[in-house]
Amino acid sequence: MPFNSTFKSPGKGLARSSFKRKSPMSNTAIAKAAGEPKAKPKARSTLKATRPKATPIRQSARHETCTLRLFGVCRPEPGNVVWAHSNRGEDGKAGGLKADDTRGAYACYWCHCIYDRQHKRPDGMTLEHVENEFTRAMDESTEILRRKGLPPSSA
Repeated sequence: MPFNSTFKSPGKGLARSSFKRKSPMSNTAIAKAAGEPKAKPKARSTLKATRPKATPIRQSARHETCTLRLFGVCRPEPGNVVWAHSNRGEDGKAGGLKADDTRGAYACYWCHCIYDRQHKRPDGMTLEHVENEFTRAMDESTEILRRKGLPPSSA
């Protein structure tokens, strides 16, 4: 009876071979074999902490409402609002650095994602419109911070 198999005879399962793959030498093993001194471990960067600081301004967002309020995007659900830092160079944003805490606005998760460009803007919404709305939200949030007795904007 014919059988459809790549094996020579039926009933013979896969057999293990004695062939073992050798792992390639690691860079440290190569350096040891060459007699080179051990490389020093890289120093950790001090630019970015492992966890963001819980400053009073960031904590103040816990029970606030979204001030960014992008039309068609905003979903101001309770516990969904965070302190969104400005993405502008004149506010102190550069490379891996965030802008100062006083330069930001209260934003719900969805508005924050649109502002930080993590999600695509809805059709018809321009970047200029988002930036203008963030400026308005920053002014509104600064006023809320003043009422709460937190540091006012430095600008």
